[in-house]
Amino acid sequence: DEPLLEGEEGGELAYQVTWPGLILQGANTALRFLCLQGQVMAVTVICARMGEGTLAANHIVTLAWMATCPFVDGVSLVCTPWASDSIARQRFAPVKSAFSALAFSGLLLGLLFGALLLLSERPLLSLLLGPVLEDPSVWGPLHSVWLLVAVMQVANALCFTYDGLLLASSQYSFGLSLLLLGACVVFAPALYLALEDGSAQGG
Repeated sequence: DEPLLEGEEGGELAYQVTWPGLILQGANTALRFLCLQGQVMAVTVICARMGEGTLAANHIVTLAWMATCPFVDGVSLVCTPWASDSIARQRFAPVKSAFSALAFSGLLLGLLFGALLLLSERPLLSLLLGPVLEDPSVWGPLHSVWLLVAVMQVANALCFTYDGLLLASSQYSFGLSLLLLGACVVFAPALYLALEDGSAQGG
């Protein structure tokens, strides 16, 4: 084991669990996932208004994203339980080194799955959609965002590594604040522009 910090007795936990704290953390976590799921549902609603082809493309992108999540986001599952125990016992040195290693592993996984998605675009989409892929209203939206989906695998892996560290350090309110900030600054304007674009095309 790593040497304990000065004043730490036997590696005892450095914090006390209380019911109000647990309730607050649970509420922050529930609101965080509610916000995340709300964004997914909002995108689906907007895509439905833009036509059947765009809606089908959205479903395929979501399917591809969810298929890679267990692998690309798995680094956060590795980071969370181990780091939480070390942080609770104030053993920060191993947490820093492990986080760097996990971030690098996540980067490699993101690059790997991003490259796989990019290189297998046409064969994979043909396998999933069959003759429907030949419909320009489906292929057009899919092809226009496929590069972004592939590149974002890297950002997704690094983001979830950091997310695992936040969960390990019980920073639930901070995680919620980050998600709300992203929803307001990035997601909402992008959604509005997509809706305006869809309305213009429909008109």
